[in-house]
Amino acid sequence: MIKLKSIPLYPILFSLYPVFALAAANRREIDTAVILRPTLVSLLTSVSLYLAIRWLLKSWPKAAALTTFFLVLFFSYGHVYQFLERKQILGMSLGRHRILIVVYALILTMGVWGLLAKGKDLAPLNRALNLACIFLLVMPLSQFTSYAILSAKNVQASADAAEMPVILKPEDPDALPDVYFIVLDTYTRSDALLNDFNYDNSAFLDGMRQMGFFVADCSRSNYAYTQGTITAALNLDYLPELTPRLEQLGLAPSDIWIFLKQSLVRQQLEAIGYRTVAFETGYEWSRLADADTYLGIANDSMALQQLNPFEAMFIKTTALLILTDSQSKLLATQFYDVNFPHNDHIDRQRFILDQLPRVASLPGAKFVFVHLLIPHVPYVFGPDGEIRTDSAFFAGESAAPLDEQHLIEGYTGEVEYLNMQLLPIFQEILDTSATPPIIIVMGDHGLREENRLQILNAYYLPGNGADRLYSNISPVNSFRVVFDTNFGTDYGLLPDQSYGGAGGDQLFPETSPQCMTP
Repeated sequence: MIKLKSIPLYPILFSLYPVFALAAANRREIDTAVILRPTLVSLLTSVSLYLAIRWLLKSWPKAAALTTFFLVLFFSYGHVYQFLERKQILGMSLGRHRILIVVYALILTMGVWGLLAKGKDLAPLNRALNLACIFLLVMPLSQFTSYAILSAKNVQASADAAEMPVILKPEDPDALPDVYFIVLDTYTRSDALLNDFNYDNSAFLDGMRQMGFFVADCSRSNYAYTQGTITAALNLDYLPELTPRLEQLGLAPSDIWIFLKQSLVRQQLEAIGYRTVAFETGYEWSRLADADTYLGIANDSMALQQLNPFEAMFIKTTALLILTDSQSKLLATQFYDVNFPHNDHIDRQRFILDQLPRVASLPGAKFVFVHLLIPHVPYVFGPDGEIRTDSAFFAGESAAPLDEQHLIEGYTGEVEYLNMQLLPIFQEILDTSATPPIIIVMGDHGLREENRLQILNAYYLPGNGADRLYSNISPVNSFRVVFDTNFGTDYGLLPDQSYGGAGGDQLFPETSPQCMTP
């Protein structure tokens, strides 16, 4: 009887590794479901190749070794190409298909010859290679497992937050205002827009002021990264003050995003009868999937979905990169979704902009959380909402533009498009709401490093709430003012501080009193 440990299963095991490793590296940014289709395709293709080579060679050990060799070359090509593309000798990039294809062809030829001519008895290696591939899968699988455990602790964090005493005491519980918290990712302040991009944003801000918004002209984010700023705002405090609660749950400081999902603001509002409404964001750490109303674009069939960004990224790590980079019009058409993997991003942002004003008509008091990925990269929206297809706007690292010209045009184009969409949305929310709503609209951080902390920050507060606002109020104080003026609390204000640096712990000086809107 053939023992399982001696059967050459390692080609099948190895075929799973590239998908799992890439997914594990991006586990906080993706929905786990996006790996199902590439995993299935990779598995079926590898098994088919394995069986075909076995039929030709009449040898399982040689078929296993040859299949694995093919897979290593295929799955490594894109990684090697992208690594070499960033290396230069005498000003010339080493990443060239015409060079790398020849190198890989030579390696392939020598490898096949070596395995067929010299690989006499590979059977004794089966057990070792099986174990090696099992251990290879341990790391990404353990990362997924730890992430699942973390999600379970998230539930515990939610339970702990729910047990917090209710501190909100609205004057009229029967006329609770809807509360909108709208984060516009990477939306910088008006003076930074003018200084950095020569873009005058005054028309948009004047339109908001005419509706009754207070625009904090000198506002800065509390942290230079998204999770930090949003989490501080929704928990009314700086991140170090939340650390003891993380320690009680056995979590690390890097897991602070748990308190973005299960924030003090959300729990307190839900405790007095609010229903949470949230939109699909595309980021796991800002996805409030357990909201009372969770709005997203549903797809009926996994097989019929268009290519998603994870799949496009995965394809570009393989030898299929040769085809996706081809100048052939036929191939360009076939691989359009790979080179332009932003259709789901476009659909998601449009969906949010379309559905947001309709939320006001939902019954009951609502806490509405919106994380809009405009004007964040990729810069695919033109100023009139047209979709940019020039890859120079988004073909750089992490979907960044390729040069300064496309960065300026792409970023300001998205700002202009978003401005055009938001003013009617705000007006419809105000017109539709039975009770005047509370609306906080803020950028999480800016764009340029020197102005990374300068953000758009605007408030619509009914009653005399606006009297408590000031030009350099920062997000950590936003809900302190909201709760104190509308829900009977006495939080008061914290110093408006901004932190940057690689670890988010470098304190920046206070905003200059000379800060003015252009």
